[in-house]
Amino acid sequence: EIGDFQAIDPSEHTYFGDLYGNRFSIVVRQEERNEAQKIDHKKLPKPSNHFMNYFGMQRFSTNQLAHLLGIAILKNDFELATSLFYYRNTRYAKDLRYFLNKYDQTGEVYYQTLKEMPLQEILFAIRSYTAYVFNSMVNHRLEMDSENLLVGDFVVKNNQQLLKGDPNLFENEIHVITDQTKKEDIDSGKYSIRDLVLPILGNKICIPENLNDFIEREIEDKQNLSFPESFIKTPNFLSKNKHMR
Repeated sequence: EIGDFQAIDPSEHTYFGDLYGNRFSIVVRQEERNEAQKIDHKKLPKPSNHFMNYFGMQRFSTNQLAHLLGIAILKNDFELATSLFYYRNTRYAKDLRYFLNKYDQTGEVYYQTLKEMPLQEILFAIRSYTAYVFNSMVNHRLEMDSENLLVGDFVVKNNQQLLKGDPNLFENEIHVITDQTKKEDIDSGKYSIRDLVLPILGNKICIPENLNDFIEREIEDKQNLSFPESFIKTPNFLSKNKHMR
């Protein structure tokens, strides 16, 4: 059964990253009983634990090459990027061969060829790398302390603004835990680990101070990229002011 959908104007294109989230209804059936027993979710105890919101495998593609392609593009290694694009998207093999021949004498054969490929595939690859960094950032932050907030953390209470990707979210909604506000913010219970948010790398993203060393190791040391300079070069490729719980 299909429901809860509507037609939209064809001019209103849908792109990667437009999805706010997924909403699920879980049905619990007890076959030994004749009548379904309704569950009043308001009366259920609140869970004592929490979980971090990782990017799933679909963000990295089935062949696990997407984030490597994203790294190559950000490093301007267009020869490697073209090869990875081919192995990740064999359905474009004919197009790739055509443009490689077309631009063979230009001196920028791989760069020009990659520009001819579908933009959404390029965007997906770069976002796959930012998702890879995000998941690694989550692991690193949990290793620091998986139960408590720390000085430097970003926290937010307004879920709706977070889901909508408000471009002014950082200025309007995100609060930074500092030495001066630690007692008021953490010790009083005003914020908890449930309110923690982490940034998704982009060209206008702030990094929590307690994660600067991680970014230096993961971005600069491992990949020889610089943040945010390497991301500013591709301003149309990446998200702006996006954070996730």
